[in-house]
Amino acid sequence: MAIARALVNEPALILADEPTANLDSKIGHEIMRLLRRTAKEEARSVVIVSHDQRIKDIADRVLWLEDGQFKDMVTMAIDPVCGMSVEREKAISVPWKSQVLSFCSRGCRDEFLESPQQFLKVMQEGSERDGNS
Repeated sequence: MAIARALVNEPALILADEPTANLDSKIGHEIMRLLRRTAKEEARSVVIVSHDQRIKDIADRVLWLEDGQFKDMVTMAIDPVCGMSVEREKAISVPWKSQVLSFCSRGCRDEFLESPQQFLKVMQEGSERDGNS
């Protein structure tokens, strides 16, 4: 309920302190997908503070606080199917042409391999937007 109240005011910055606390894994994942979708589609910033390791697969950037300083936690890649961030080291990797694609699950990998053209346009647009063309 608190998340709904926060989103209804359409803030430019959403600060979420332990948003998945006391939620089962399925609902917690859905809350994180909602926050990610809100950030992407409505151009809002979302900052999450959490001990929940599961949310790192949906984050664009993960930092941890160590000795009073923020440090990058891992190198993330974007799953071309669902758009979630995934740790390169733990991702399901597939060589594709001259690159290696990272997927969050076998389902996303299989969906990509069944119809790669559907996702290649999205990947190309993202690469051009990020200046990687």
